[in-house]
Amino acid sequence: MRDNHAKRKRILKAAAALFIEHGFDGTSFIKMSKRSGAAVGSITHFFGDKGELAAWVYVDVVGDLAADARAALRGHGNNVEPAIRALLSACLTWDEKFPHHRRLISMLEVYALTSDRSRTDQPQDSLPKVLDEWANPLTRKGIVAPLSPSQLYAVILAPAMCAATPAVGSSSDVRAISIDWLTVLTNAALRALAPPKKKPRPPTPASPKDKIAQPDLLQ
Repeated sequence: MRDNHAKRKRILKAAAALFIEHGFDGTSFIKMSKRSGAAVGSITHFFGDKGELAAWVYVDVVGDLAADARAALRGHGNNVEPAIRALLSACLTWDEKFPHHRRLISMLEVYALTSDRSRTDQPQDSLPKVLDEWANPLTRKGIVAPLSPSQLYAVILAPAMCAATPAVGSSSDVRAISIDWLTVLTNAALRALAPPKKKPRPPTPASPKDKIAQPDLLQ
């Protein structure tokens, strides 16, 4: 079983490298076999067709980001701001730490969306799932607003991933370089995560009986 797991990981890493080098259409099972050292029969046994394999490469790549996000969020307890800053700090370095992941995600997402991976027993991890695991106990304590996993991703990580994408011509734009994205994105995320403030209850008006019973303070 352990050998099978190691072989699957080796095939996934080989396929990811080939997708980067040759694109989806230019990658074949023969190339994967040569790169990974696994027989073509083993590759098809584990993953089926190339679309199914592409879907699992996508899952593997996203899993790297999810693991890094989980590590960044760990150990902050109820302290939301340090947790968000740590998470966004990690996210803003993903293009350097995982230089090909963004391209793979863009290339292979369609196969992940259309593929049926329910027949496999490989656990699937995702950034929305990681955020939901972190936010759930804080939501129960009233520290974080109750948001769905997709909403958490939209207000925390999606803006950061867009900010981390180098824009065309941005290298000459001094204003873009001088933006403190970590502070901007942290403040925006904290505003989105803030639980709704409870409105103070209006004072109950005194009844006529209470007014009669009260002493006349002017006497």
